[in-house]
Amino acid sequence: MDTNVTRVRSQITLEVLREQERPEAVEAELRYDAESPFAIQFLFTVPSHGSVAWSVDREFLTAGMRRQEKAGVVHVSPVGGEITALEIEGSGPRLVCLMSSDRMSDFIESTNRLVPVGSEGDFLDLDAAFEAFIVDEYR
Repeated sequence: MDTNVTRVRSQITLEVLREQERPEAVEAELRYDAESPFAIQFLFTVPSHGSVAWSVDREFLTAGMRRQEKAGVVHVSPVGGEITALEIEGSGPRLVCLMSSDRMSDFIESTNRLVPVGSEGDFLDLDAAFEAFIVDEYR
């Protein structure tokens, strides 16, 4: 394994369901960066809206693929054995993204090979984060 690899990327097609609208296939890029080891990012490209990025906790997403999980306005749950639903409920319309459980499992496994669960702290540069916070706070 290349020890210089710090990122994992993969393309995925999601079926997006919005209230009162027809389902729409949307391309997304799954992103994982060892420098932000707790988050998986979904970068959606929606022709009518441009690009939108969502970050979801890796362990939350993993757990939600096995059983329903909820954190604030975000829900993740299995739908049968082959589909995982990522649902956002905010002040606006509810949005549901359906994705292949196998594709998500493969992606999560690749992130686990890069940063094993439980070792995320080894990949964080807390001194740099603290310094950036202090600099930003007192500008």
